Amino acid sequence: MNQHFNSQEDISWYALSVKVNCEKNVQKQLISLGIDCFVPLVSTIRIWSDRKKKLKIPLIPAIVFVKCSKTELRLTYDIRNVFGPIKHLGKPAAILEKEMNNLRILSNQEFSFESIETRALTRGAQVQVLEGPFNGIHGVVVGRNQSRRISINVESLGKSFVLELPSGCVIPYEK
Repeated sequence: MNQHFNSQEDISWYALSVKVNCEKNVQKQLISLGIDCFVPLVSTIRIWSDRKKKLKIPLIPAIVFVKCSKTELRLTYDIRNVFGPIKHLGKPAAILEKEMNNLRILSNQEFSFESIETRALTRGAQVQVLEGPFNGIHGVVVGRNQSRRISINVESLGKSFVLELPSGCVIPYEK
């Protein structure tokens, strides 16, 4: 928990909408205010005509996650390049810890792996990834072709990530 503020309010994760390419700068400003924050980053290789470079870029562009009270959340409105929190029904949308864990898992991956033949799971089935780089993520089967497609939903944000996984990596999951 954030030690900078002495608030008795509930602490939750929220998503801030920020100017594109300013995520890391906003993160630095939040840290200087004592607000716990997270920018999920992924590695990518950018290719220019004269060179290649490995970069860490935001998994979700223009979003910075903060863990704070609603009172502390108001402090973020004055930070340069912050547009405000993502809202649901007119109120800042609280993000579940489970969804934040999924984002942490996704941001720690350096690679994806190839699909292999899958066993049958019906569309809409809840599953949990048991092995590989996405171990621990919960998702929903959204389709099946020659590979299993698992949608990792971050419902509070209205965003989804689709992963192709080998059949042996997932099991049905009951909530």
